[in-house]
Amino acid sequence: MSKDCYLVKNDDSLSNNLLRLFSFFDIFKHPLTFWEIKNYINETKKEDSIIILKTLDLLIEKEIIKFEKGFYFLKDSENIVDIRKKRYNYYQRKLKKAKTFSKLFSLLPFVKMIALVNMIGKFNLKDKGDIDFFIITKANSIWITRLYCAGIAKVLNSRPSKKTKKDKICLSFYISENNLNLEKLKYENGDPYFDIWEKDMDVIFDRDNYFNKFRQANLKNNNNKEENEFKSSKKILNKLEYLAKLLQLKIMPKSLIKAAKLNKGVVINNNVLKLYLVDKRLIIKEKYEQKIRNYFRENN
Repeated sequence: MSKDCYLVKNDDSLSNNLLRLFSFFDIFKHPLTFWEIKNYINETKKEDSIIILKTLDLLIEKEIIKFEKGFYFLKDSENIVDIRKKRYNYYQRKLKKAKTFSKLFSLLPFVKMIALVNMIGKFNLKDKGDIDFFIITKANSIWITRLYCAGIAKVLNSRPSKKTKKDKICLSFYISENNLNLEKLKYENGDPYFDIWEKDMDVIFDRDNYFNKFRQANLKNNNNKEENEFKSSKKILNKLEYLAKLLQLKIMPKSLIKAAKLNKGVVINNNVLKLYLVDKRLIIKEKYEQKIRNYFRENN
């Protein structure tokens, strides 16, 4: 988690950064192992393992956090370790299905990378939730790819519906290789959900090392941006891509198209298809910031 994100106080001490980390994951009922904590903290600021352990011990001594069965979490969170263990089993079941569909989707040569996302914490998937895919495509083939993948899921009766989402395949986020940097999709004043989402994706198919290209494109200090980023392509699309786009726009729910026009978290163009009509990131951001504010009131 970057040190300049979502701070209520200008205090970049290790103890406060740890508290921010626990507060965020507490929203998702997800306790953390020491190595997970170390990896998150060391994304931007290298800390010695001994120092981290001593700081964790101090927070436990002050009864701010607890340690149980190998996991750290905020003191007021009950049964959070049991919840994580149950969700690990759900994750294994969902991963098996995700890999099956990934093999089918990857038959299309335009598919460059497929990742399992929206976990927020390793192996953290709810029993009744769907399986969210993030797909990177070859340039000028994002609409063909969506038509192909969504078509397979539809034929196999695996698209989520209002009646059921459990273990269904959600195909609502695609980007092309022309648009690997996601910075402009984030909220300007901090987007904690998106930051962790990006770090915790579970890659299940990777052609031509695209995951590394994606990572490099999204480094905090990377100033290289794609020329066509977030702009509709004005190049002549090949006929198949053009027809795939026309067909999908015709049958796409009007609510999605309207949300895209109003900049409501939905993005529809030739480089990005982000089709989550219900975007909970702002709600999560507000919950997170409220937790931090409550902490500082209680401890100052």
